[in-house]
Amino acid sequence: MSDNETTILDIFISTIEKYDLEIGGTFIVDGQLLTGKIISTKKYLNLLSSKFKSGNEPAKMIGEKMEEGLNNTINKDDLYIENNQYINMNGVKIVYSKGNNIKLDSVFKIKKSSISAFTFGEMDI
Repeated sequence: MSDNETTILDIFISTIEKYDLEIGGTFIVDGQLLTGKIISTKKYLNLLSSKFKSGNEPAKMIGEKMEEGLNNTINKDDLYIENNQYINMNGVKIVYSKGNNIKLDSVFKIKKSSISAFTFGEMDI
């Protein structure tokens, strides 16, 4: 991506982080098309802890400790990361040309340096 494209993406990601928003996004990452909701780090961690809590007993304990830490010691401002190198996503779909799309049943991180193109808005597939 060009420096201007990177700056635009950084502005949107910073806004999502700062105000705990979520918006649709579609990315080409290492040649693969991904689409889903861009989410804040706070939402990412909350969803991740919920995912652990729905698992077996050791996973539930991890999820409960994550949630406890999020609720007791971390507020939105603490999670705001400027110049974050990753994009947090939820409801990610990997889009294949032959229609065999895959929907991931978990939260997902994309390394910004792996993105070659993006658009805001989620593909309806």
